Amino acid sequence: MSTDLVGTFLRLMKQFINDDSTHVILEIHNVLGQRVATLINKSLKAGKHSLMWDAEDFATGIYFSKLKTGDKVYSRRIVLLK
Repeated sequence: MSTDLVGTFLRLMKQFINDDSTHVILEIHNVLGQRVATLINKSLKAGKHSLMWDAEDFATGIYFSKLKTGDKVYSRRIVLLK
């Protein structure tokens, strides 16, 4: 997971490999565990995928990304600095 700061526009670029054609959900949660954004919620073909989160309207702080693909769940911490 990488972040880019371009002016005042912060983007989170997430790349992942989907091993099988399956339903994929990628959500952003705050430190209270509340979902604050759903970046993707649909079926995807197997292969490499990428997407971007425009975090401009979100406050500085710690967030967590949660990626669900089939029966697998991956979680990463995100530190958003403005």
